[in-house]
Amino acid sequence: MAKKVEETIEKEEVKTVEEESKNVQEVSKVEFRVAKDKNFVGFVHPKTRRFVTGDKDGKFFIKDNDTDALKILREAADIVEI
Repeated sequence: MAKKVEETIEKEEVKTVEEESKNVQEVSKVEFRVAKDKNFVGFVHPKTRRFVTGDKDGKFFIKDNDTDALKILREAADIVEI
């Protein structure tokens, strides 16, 4: 009897974990690229004070909800939003 109760509890836990993973909204990312023949390396994030750099191809991937970083990159002269 105790074994059946444990199995139903485990099944319910698995279902709740699956439902929670479905409910999590994925944050989309905005891509920026350094313009041709420009030398933009990165910037210091105003809230976290971390240096945000692009990858080796000069691409920046910023989360859609990070308004401070998006504002900086949209105002930068050497960056193109894709």
